[in-house]
Amino acid sequence: MIKTPLWQLIVLTCILAVVVSVAWQLGYLLMGLCLSSVAYLIWFAWQWRYLIRRGARLRSTIVEFRQAIDAFPDAVVILNLENEAVWCNNAAASLLGVHYSGDYKPPSSLLQIPKLKRYLLRQEYDEPLEMTSPADKKITLSIRVVAYGEAYYLLVARDITHLQKLEQMRRDFVGNVSHEMRTPLTVIYGYLDTLLEQPDLETWQPVFAQMHQQTARMTRLVGDLLLLSRLETHQLSEEQQEEVNIPELLADIYNEAQMLAKASAHHVTLDVKSKLGLHGKPDELRSAFSNLVINALRYSPPESTIQIRWFDDENGIYFEVEDNGPGIAPKHLPRLTERFYRADTARSRTTGGTGLGLAIVKHVLLRHDGHLEIHSILGEGSTFTCCFPRERIKKLEEPAAGA
Repeated sequence: MIKTPLWQLIVLTCILAVVVSVAWQLGYLLMGLCLSSVAYLIWFAWQWRYLIRRGARLRSTIVEFRQAIDAFPDAVVILNLENEAVWCNNAAASLLGVHYSGDYKPPSSLLQIPKLKRYLLRQEYDEPLEMTSPADKKITLSIRVVAYGEAYYLLVARDITHLQKLEQMRRDFVGNVSHEMRTPLTVIYGYLDTLLEQPDLETWQPVFAQMHQQTARMTRLVGDLLLLSRLETHQLSEEQQEEVNIPELLADIYNEAQMLAKASAHHVTLDVKSKLGLHGKPDELRSAFSNLVINALRYSPPESTIQIRWFDDENGIYFEVEDNGPGIAPKHLPRLTERFYRADTARSRTTGGTGLGLAIVKHVLLRHDGHLEIHSILGEGSTFTCCFPRERIKKLEEPAAGA
């Protein structure tokens, strides 16, 4: 075991003191000093040899470790607390476009990749980031970040292109089946409408009414499946996007919510603190925001309060819906945006939900570089926040005088 310099100094002092003391008593002081010095030099040389051998083994272990990581098919990048890459393996070049050229030169910066930069700065690593590889547009990556030690993060990027293709096949299948179901459901719904209006079939009216209700629910489900399939399948092109007047859009959603709230005596409020808009697709944003408001109305008890907010800060701009309903248990929160996941199955079916609303919200936000944050406390209520980066903000033009 290699000792500290202080410990060596103490040992040397003790040895010299003993040797000098004995040599002085025997009358050989100079010889004692020489012998003790030679003994210490021999011991020091042995320690130095041990240190060199240990350093060689350590260097060999580091080389073997780097060779193993370089052989890894996934990109591996070590980040410091400032999100700067300090080392990466060979796969990082082909998957992330990050190159490492030597021990004394840091790899090229990951912060040059906008989507990855936002993910790293947000520092919420529970959910992996899926993005197109900046080095090859044909490759889709799944990126995870894990903290280790006290000052470093390990970023691992995996090629999931094959999984994406399988997922695309599933989406196409669901989309095609949903499309094929739409026409027969429309026909059945139309005939049931006609049968409900026939006075000579009064005995069958309860049966027809229930069939009509379930057909309407199936139609809504098919509509949501088609919408979700389109969101997942088709890229949002720049030509499809425009400047969206969010305060005006929220005013329309608020008026619709007021009409729906009359029957249940819900109290709905709208608080628009920001006059800024968004760059995006209007119908998708309306669908996402409406889903959150309708969910709040659907799952909150009568006479409860629903608060709709639009505000911004130095980090981004936010749409928020808060209710004082029953709340959601913590174990359900990570899975709420999954397709058909229901925190309360019986209650969801009673209220007529399809189980796809939050999945639609999640995909709309992903297409607009945003994300959904959910905070809920049992017995106190829930808050759903759509977070958009400042790059998406559009300053709306002031209306002309007299307009």
